Amino acid sequence: MKRLMLVWVMMLCLVPLGGWAEEETSEPLFPAMGENEKWGYINRSGEFVIAPQFDCAEEFRGNYAVVTIYPDGYTPSEDMNWTDRPDCQGIIDRSGSIVLEPTYSFDSGYDGRFYGGKDTGIWRVNRWREDEDAQREGFFDIPSGYFSGLIWQSIWGWCSDSRLIPVMDDTYRTGYADRTTGELVIPCQFYSTDPSTFHEGVAAVAYEDEEGEASDFFLIDETGTNIPLPEGISAVQYEGACEGRVIIAQYAENSGYVMVDNVDDLYGYADPQGNIVIPPQFIYANPFQDGFAVVRFPEGDWACIDLDGQVLVRGLQADHWSGPDFQNGMYACKTGDQEFSLIDMQGQTVMTFTYENLVKLYPPDEDGICLFATDTSGIDNVWWDRQYGSVDLTGRVIAEPEPFGNSSGPEYENGLAFVRMGDRCGYIDEEGREVYFWDDVE
Repeated sequence: MKRLMLVWVMMLCLVPLGGWAEEETSEPLFPAMGENEKWGYINRSGEFVIAPQFDCAEEFRGNYAVVTIYPDGYTPSEDMNWTDRPDCQGIIDRSGSIVLEPTYSFDSGYDGRFYGGKDTGIWRVNRWREDEDAQREGFFDIPSGYFSGLIWQSIWGWCSDSRLIPVMDDTYRTGYADRTTGELVIPCQFYSTDPSTFHEGVAAVAYEDEEGEASDFFLIDETGTNIPLPEGISAVQYEGACEGRVIIAQYAENSGYVMVDNVDDLYGYADPQGNIVIPPQFIYANPFQDGFAVVRFPEGDWACIDLDGQVLVRGLQADHWSGPDFQNGMYACKTGDQEFSLIDMQGQTVMTFTYENLVKLYPPDEDGICLFATDTSGIDNVWWDRQYGSVDLTGRVIAEPEPFGNSSGPEYENGLAFVRMGDRCGYIDEEGREVYFWDDVE
């Protein structure tokens, strides 16, 4: 079996679901604790729109949010594992009305990444308290508001821009169900471990061989029909189509599991019809984003290519195995002592930023705001000693560094960021001003 262990990159491929999604209310809402130590939702001005009434509250995804209401007489213990809690989560809409009773347990995603994107994805739903042999999973589809019920052996949550989502039946094979109706569109017949999802009408699947492993992965369309690839070319597990490009591989004989820096296995790109567009030539290939993709050559250097495979800039600096940070057409790299620069995909310097004890500059968000980190500890890669500020694309500091207690600094969305400051937590705006705070109650 040959596959690339890169589940997280699926998140980069997600796009809005188009005409079948519900229209989302424009006002952003943020979970917050009230004076009664219950949770509700505030607006950007720090005013409660949904009164504090829940024992816990998660952020809104589209028109829905998961809330917790403990059963009468139940009190959580400080050392309780999250799997030991009762099944007491449900879903509310933007009016605060319950649309799914709080008798379930929900799974939103992993490592801060939502299953299928924040507003375009799903929640996995189950009940931990049921007998293990009787446990089933279901999904709640955020754009349509459809709940499948707990009918599947397992749900593979990293869904996509397709109506189809991977599900597993009692034979431990994977098929694809309609996210808006629950109908099984493609029968459960494929290798079940970490199945790929559909993007732009294609998915990478494999059958189980005699040894219980996956055969070479191939492409199918949303009817389950095989999309031919040239001889010697395999689809890559997990890797969906992004911007009309599907990552494909030319594996060395007996290469086994694919690992980073295996120069014998080469990656390239095909279109969703299976035609090779960029021949396999890279030892690492990322999905396209905004017309660009970050790749790694066998020589070891990172580069940025366009949709035709033209190298736009080569020799990118990277401080982690998956390549340089890349967002909104720019990446940040260290260019001097306490100095970082923003580089666009043509290799032009957009902004050079210098700050005392500067250890990290992040690419800009959609508003052109870059987070930066400072550290006086002198120890590399120790996030808990870092302080985080923000700067615009002209180099103007918007917010001076603060010890926000977040592993990667404050993450802004809809103009606010949730932070912890000492024994308090709450929201700040992009200039670092406090909007709404409360005591951090355990």
